[in-house]
Amino acid sequence: SRFVHRVVLVVQGIPSPDGPEGREALSEIVAAVRAVPGVAGTLSYLDSADELFLGREGSFLVVGLDASTPAPETRMGPLREATRAAAGHLAERYPGVELLWTGEIPLNLDVRQASSEDARAAERRALPIALLLLLAAFGSVVAALLPVAVGVLGVLLTLGVAALVARSWHLS
Repeated sequence: SRFVHRVVLVVQGIPSPDGPEGREALSEIVAAVRAVPGVAGTLSYLDSADELFLGREGSFLVVGLDASTPAPETRMGPLREATRAAAGHLAERYPGVELLWTGEIPLNLDVRQASSEDARAAERRALPIALLLLLAAFGSVVAALLPVAVGVLGVLLTLGVAALVARSWHLS
């Protein structure tokens, strides 16, 4: 593969790039993506007039990310901002334009973000209920907070040990 880290931008709602109007619109999108720091290059219908880049409802382009970036997912924020701006500009001519990111990096990032938000929401709901139950069971605030404090300390110590172990071995 030409790129070590790559993401795919699905382009919908513009004319097919096999015509001049579609080629112009795709050129604007490619230029916006290439201007993002950390983009090593792009591959689209503009580079190779291959039917592979044409779909029933649009086109796509492969975006290669700079291999020197230790965390390629940090590039997704600027890439999404650039394509949001490009879609806004193109929406004047093509109201149905959609620029959607896919691939391993954006999908993993989105799953981690959704999981994190779900966990925070669950903690906000469960912690007050747990504290009330502990208060009812132990009869005092100090006694009710003690199991919570021990749990937090246990989690912090476990994460610390995992961080130390991760220096020597790969952890999933």
